[in-house]
Amino acid sequence: MNYILGIDESGKSDLMGSLVVSGALSNFSVDHLIIKDSKRTDFKKSELIINQLKDKVIFNCETADSELIDYYVFSKEKNLNILLIEKISDCCAYFLNKYPGIIEIYVDCPMNNEKKFNIFLTRAILERLENKELEFKLIVKHKADELYKIVALASLHAKVIKTKEFLKIKEKIKNEFFTEIKNGSVSDPLSISFSKNFPLNPYTRKSWKI
Repeated sequence: MNYILGIDESGKSDLMGSLVVSGALSNFSVDHLIIKDSKRTDFKKSELIINQLKDKVIFNCETADSELIDYYVFSKEKNLNILLIEKISDCCAYFLNKYPGIIEIYVDCPMNNEKKFNIFLTRAILERLENKELEFKLIVKHKADELYKIVALASLHAKVIKTKEFLKIKEKIKNEFFTEIKNGSVSDPLSISFSKNFPLNPYTRKSWKI
């Protein structure tokens, strides 16, 4: 059976919460689906779409919490791009090892150079494969979530996982610090204010400059 796989992330630039890399695997074309990427789809609609398709499309994700993100950003040997390559390749390898019929993998490129990212990612995926001779075609594109519906589905799944986790963080902050925040992004004044007032809190990425 032949499959196509879409990969995208959510939370890379957020001030709080985890980075989530999601994969969406399908053995049929999803081009007919009327869906948009996560930037243009709210959480409730994203969750509804994922729930409607969970019996037809296989989803899985890899995550990196704030502490791990800080470790990579502060490290002299590592950086955020390396973390992204590791998590994306982990997600790809999970599907490739479990569903060897995957013929094409579409990935939303998080780096400026598509060709360079493709080389790094291919190498990282091959290192994680149980069958080193397994063949697949890797397509890395900027705005892949707008170009390919299978990547848009991965984008929606990543958003759902990320948002659910953040809502738990939001509730913890309210209960532990008696403080309200909005969405945990670098543009949220409430999240910025909280992070400055409580710099040692376990939810803010310490490597982000605010």
